[in-house]
Amino acid sequence: MPQLQLPMFSDGLTSRIQMNSRIILLPLSKSVSLEAAMAASPANPVVVADCYVEHVETWTPRPWGWQTDSGGRVILNVDHHAEDERFFRLISSGNLAIQYVETQGALPATVPVLIARFVWDGALRRSR
Repeated sequence: MPQLQLPMFSDGLTSRIQMNSRIILLPLSKSVSLEAAMAASPANPVVVADCYVEHVETWTPRPWGWQTDSGGRVILNVDHHAEDERFFRLISSGNLAIQYVETQGALPATVPVLIARFVWDGALRRSR
């Protein structure tokens, strides 16, 4: 797997991690704007996982999160952080991602996933 250079984050994440190049790490933040997500990924669809996208509650709800169209592109938010009764229970974005794949199929290999946190650190840990 390729090595990706990342800045040091306040949570102690090292500046070099090994990860799949299909993951684009957004700056550590509680939320991301639609515009920032679209700028970070040239793909269609734009997929944001485990990060609140501002105003996502105005998008179309899906069992695994939210969906909208903007500028001729589809934007998917596989996430549980929005104030929505569907997520007022113990839930994980990992479970929502599984639900997405079960209902929609796996993303094409050309589509990266944007994340802004390392909740999925087990999936991103370097194998030895």
